[in-house]
Amino acid sequence: MVDTTMAAIASTLELFQQNVLWTVFLGFFIAFVLAFAIGANDTANSFGQALFETLGACLLGYQVTDTMRKGVIDLAIYENREKELMLGKYLFLLGVELGC
Repeated sequence: MVDTTMAAIASTLELFQQNVLWTVFLGFFIAFVLAFAIGANDTANSFGQALFETLGACLLGYQVTDTMRKGVIDLAIYENREKELMLGKYLFLLGVELGC
């Protein structure tokens, strides 16, 4: 017959904890290091993307604006109608956002 008294359960549990308690600590340490490494990698990815997006906009943005001014849009059409040009740009941005 199996002894299910509280004393028997407590003594068995004590032996179990002493034998494998170090594995709990080791598992916690490994999980912490892995979570830290994954979080550090995700943080580095987002920082890198934000940094280089900003650098690209600051350093190369003038070329995009120059191309839009000279090669894509004929600004003579919008002379004295700047509000229509701005409205068109805003609607373009809205269309791109809704299309994603």
